[in-house]
This record gives sequence, C-alpha cells and structure tokens, in this order.
Amino acid sequence: YDELNDEHLTRLAVRLNGFHQSASKSHHISQFGIPEVIHRKLKENFEQVQNFTDVTIETKLLDEISSGSFEFLGKYLPNFKDRVKKGFIRDLHGDLHSEHIVFMDDVMLVDCIEFNDRFRYSDVVSDIAFLLMDMDYLGFPALSTKLHNNYSNRCEDEFECGLYRFYKSYRAFVRAKVNSFTLNEPEISQE
Repeated sequence: YDELNDEHLTRLAVRLNGFHQSASKSHHISQFGIPEVIHRKLKENFEQVQNFTDVTIETKLLDEISSGSFEFLGKYLPNFKDRVKKGFIRDLHGDLHSEHIVFMDDVMLVDCIEFNDRFRYSDVVSDIAFLLMDMDYLGFPALSTKLHNNYSNRCEDEFECGLYRFYKSYRAFVRAKVNSFTLNEPEISQE
C-alpha cells in the first residue's frame, strides 16, 4: 500500500467498473440479490456466530449489527428490489480483497470464487465493498475512500450511500465469522 498512488487507484477503479459492467447477468443470477435471499444470508451469518458470542464478538455488538442490518434491509426493501430489476446483480469476483489485485501493465483481478455461485452472484456494490472494507481493515481508509470516489462519483441519495456501508458491514462480519471459525481448529489453543 505504501507504493500505491492516485494513478493506481484510478486504474483499479476503471478496471473494476469495466469488470462489473461486463459481468454476466441473467434471471437466475439476479435471484441471488432479492431481499429474501439477502435476509436469509444475514440470518445465517448471525446464527453461525452464536457459539462465539462473548469470545470473538460481544453479545451487545452482535445485536446492534444484526438489528441495524435487518433494519436497513427492511427500510429500503423497494430499493433492493429495484437493483435486481436494473441488473446490478451479476456474476462477480466474490472474494475481492487486496491480495487478489495485481498491478502490472494491466490491473489483474485474480483468484475469484469458482466453487460457489452463492458467493459470486451478488450486487456490484457488494463486490467492491469487500475491497473497500479490506482496505479499511488493513489501515488504509483514505485509500479506500479515494478508490470509492474513483469508482463511483455518485452517492446521490441516502440509500446509495448506505448501501456501501451495508455491504462493507456485511463483508466485515463474514470476515469476522470466518476468523471465529478458525478457533474450532484443533491446532488453535484455547488461549
């Protein structure tokens, strides 16, 4: 990250925009973005960390994240449905974080999810939100903001702005869930 500059972020934004615009879409793919499916994914995530409450996540924080996520989904239900109708749900990367971006003559996106359509078929905002969250997580929120601004100069309404936060939160929670699961590995001590 120390070597990234504005040109890199501009090139990456252009590459991501092109990738997202050309990504496959179909009626089948769009079904992965309907509010009922998003609700089910949220519910599943929150249920799967129940054994880790007060170990990796405080109960109060889990409740806040859970209620905030469901509240946002419910408040903007028509907007989520509209994104499905407008074709924003596509066959995307599914695991777009910093390690999967390579700058050479061209910007390469590597190691996409191939084994699970459910992880790959999503809203374009969810795909880039993964990378924005990862940049924040790694301690580079200013670069995350610049990339977001280069990718999308619009954030015209409350829903659009909130959608990025919603999906960044969702992606961060999935990361935390996966990290929590590693505690079940036999080589990890109780300490």
